[in-house]
Amino acid sequence: MMAWQVTFAGEGGDDYGGLFRESIREIAADLQSPATGLFVPVPNSRNATGFNRDTYLPNPACSSPLHMRHFRFIGKLMGSGMRTSNPLGLDLPPLFWKRFLGEEVSVRDLAGVDERWVRAIESVRTTSPASTWNALVASPVAAVV
Repeated sequence: MMAWQVTFAGEGGDDYGGLFRESIREIAADLQSPATGLFVPVPNSRNATGFNRDTYLPNPACSSPLHMRHFRFIGKLMGSGMRTSNPLGLDLPPLFWKRFLGEEVSVRDLAGVDERWVRAIESVRTTSPASTWNALVASPVAAVV
């Protein structure tokens, strides 16, 4: 089942599902491109660390009413994809899907998005406060602050 008929300009072909599936792939690639700015690579991708480096998250800077309309439209595309068994192939990390489904998120899920942040939080959590502050005062970071 297809939600719409597809004809690519300048290309021949009848749409028996292949052109429709290709349009879904193209839409997902366009949505994740820097040109739209709606999705950004996860911090693990930017930092070249951890896993899920090839995934994206909604851009937190995209919060205007126009951006919200764009995200609602993406939700409609996702719903259409589910109804037609042609899911929109956005590369979203497990953390996103767990939040979407209302499931509990683990530290491993967070590390799958930003491993450096998780390591920093774990370091702060396991280090005694006195030694943390003493180390900070002696560090070059304190001179900048």
